[in-house]
Amino acid sequence: MPHTLLPITVALAAALSAPGAVPLGAPGTSAQAAAGARTLDSAAGALRLARIPIGSAVVRDSAGGTRGPSAAALPDGRVLLGGGRDGRRLMVVTPSTGRVRTIGRLMPADARRDDARFAPTDIEVMRTTGTRARLYVAFPQYRPGRGCVRLAVNRVTISLRSRPRILGRSPVFRSKPCVPPAAIQHASGKLVRIDSRRAYVTVGDLGFPGIADRSARGQLGSVLRIAEGRSAVRISQGHRNGQGLVLDARGRLWETEHGPRGGDELNLIRRGRDYGWPFVTLGQPYGSGDYVQPRRTGTHAGYTAPRTSWVPSVATSEVVQVPESWSGWTTAVGGDLLMGTLKDQSLWRIRVNRSGRVTQRERIPVGHRVRDMDVRRNGSVVATTDDGMLLLLTRAG
Repeated sequence: MPHTLLPITVALAAALSAPGAVPLGAPGTSAQAAAGARTLDSAAGALRLARIPIGSAVVRDSAGGTRGPSAAALPDGRVLLGGGRDGRRLMVVTPSTGRVRTIGRLMPADARRDDARFAPTDIEVMRTTGTRARLYVAFPQYRPGRGCVRLAVNRVTISLRSRPRILGRSPVFRSKPCVPPAAIQHASGKLVRIDSRRAYVTVGDLGFPGIADRSARGQLGSVLRIAEGRSAVRISQGHRNGQGLVLDARGRLWETEHGPRGGDELNLIRRGRDYGWPFVTLGQPYGSGDYVQPRRTGTHAGYTAPRTSWVPSVATSEVVQVPESWSGWTTAVGGDLLMGTLKDQSLWRIRVNRSGRVTQRERIPVGHRVRDMDVRRNGSVVATTDDGMLLLLTRAG
């Protein structure tokens, strides 16, 4: 299937043609060869895509629900995975061999319900020293005594020896208010490191019926700055379900977000801005029985508008900035953004200029629901999928 370079003014419906076959390439290393390798064509330059099975890291529930693991690249090339069948495991995979090992449990059993969406939403490596790493791990936390759910972020210290293990856990952040479990998929919980102790985090609306009441919703529907031993600071609000977060080479903070029935967004986050949810949305209501009815649809008038959007929805997931070594994918203002999707089963290459305007978008089908992504030190990008694959992307040629 051709990979079309889309000026931002092109009609979105034309961009969303069905995924097609991707030509097979030569196999790679032993772990990669087991699942084959592919070449992905792009107007910015071809990519090599290898697939490594990580089925044991997929979260499952008794109703048949599944969710791909969260991921974070370690300095030594291994990749941390958050998930596993019971949704509580911290695991590690060595891409060169494909071996997946469990490190330990991230949370007690009563902190989650039998639902694949109760699982680590993101892992961020905050600091590595010698044979230890300090992580921030975000997850929706169920409180059985109160029957409510909130977004939690824990600091997790692990050993980085050949057989890693969890050395300690402590709380960093708990969102307020704690609300009855409803749209748990709206937990968000994407992290991006600022320094060794501070991070940004997305907090979704958690399906809270009172989300239109700014005083009642508290920290829900926000991008926050969090740090150990400090109160969270709101950076922006009016977000429905932030599924991706990245700081680019110029220090700009980008967020991807799910809208209702369309209206998925890429937002440039600015402090003090309101991005509109649930007062405005480019999407449409699911029905009269939904937990909240947006006041105006098909517009962002009166609120900060996204830098680009997708109507119909592609179900945006994580976003990263491509490595500097990807020739053709970098510009004078940094590398292109690379965004994963769930429903659309594709990657999107997004080019922005110095002023933060989106100038190009390109859809690159991969045939998998992409759950999480991260950039490794060797210049490759890894992505996890809901069907139990670790995708390894490198610049071809």
